[in-house]
Amino acid sequence: MKRVAAVLASVAALLLFGLPPAAEAQKKMDKVTLRLNWYAYGEHAPFAYGLKKGFYEAEGIDLQILEGSGSGPVVQAIGAATDRFGYADAYAMAGLAAKGVPVKMIATFVQTSPLSIIYFADKPIKGPKDLEGKKVSFTAGDSIHQAFQALLKVNNVDKSKVQEVYFDPRGKMTAVMAGQVDAMGGYYTTQAGQIEAQTKKKAAYFRYVDFGVNALSQGLLVNTKYLGDRDLNCRMVRASSKAWTEAAKSPDEGAAILVEMFPKAGALELNLQQWKDTVQLMYTANTRGKAAGWMAAADWDTLLSLQKTYGNIETKAPGEYYTNEFFDCK
Repeated sequence: MKRVAAVLASVAALLLFGLPPAAEAQKKMDKVTLRLNWYAYGEHAPFAYGLKKGFYEAEGIDLQILEGSGSGPVVQAIGAATDRFGYADAYAMAGLAAKGVPVKMIATFVQTSPLSIIYFADKPIKGPKDLEGKKVSFTAGDSIHQAFQALLKVNNVDKSKVQEVYFDPRGKMTAVMAGQVDAMGGYYTTQAGQIEAQTKKKAAYFRYVDFGVNALSQGLLVNTKYLGDRDLNCRMVRASSKAWTEAAKSPDEGAAILVEMFPKAGALELNLQQWKDTVQLMYTANTRGKAAGWMAAADWDTLLSLQKTYGNIETKAPGEYYTNEFFDCK
């Protein structure tokens, strides 16, 4: 009877005074979706790490990480407000934003471009000029393909001598492995290792950045109608910046958590190498020493100049595409 009385007293107290602080905090958690640019792989380790370590929970965010199928579709989904946050390539985002898609970048975590041309090491390819007379696979219209047009022009490559062959994102890599094409446009941080793992043949690549084309890469974006939700945006940026900073200090643990959370990501060793490669791309000379994800106007100027000069895209002022305001939250 005493136990029953105690339970009744506890219930009465809850009704009278409300939920305890912990339960109240849990009740206020914001359910948030984050749409990745691709199937989960090593580069995404920080988001998994931050989720497992409780960084998002500490900010009152109940985060659901969703896999994607390319930066272009992610930007379109955010523009349609299908997901609350997206993780996509800045080059693709700016190109679509210039055409009226209502999106804005609020943090860029990969600031030196991983864009590359990838091929088997026995191919006679060392740089852009070597692509003349070759077949190269792309997914039409994605950031890799868009920036490739700038790569050709910067390096005086005769575009008419390069045969571009288009596939879906998975198909372009399959085409390389099957010998249907000589090379593919992709991320050396991702596909080079995947090709080697699947074929047991040595892959090679050259980076766009080493041949005059560097642009900001992956970052966090929102629909412009959500820019006014300063509180949630601040908390998401704060948790994500911390996740990237801390996962970079513990790459082995970060990769292990990613593979545990997304078993289809593949072998731990491959994802660990992908994440270690990505860590080297987190900053530019303009942002080193700043919080992970903070963006420099000079880097956006470079990206937009490439698009305007080589992509025939009528760009707007840099401030129309990005904001650092959510790094300055009280």
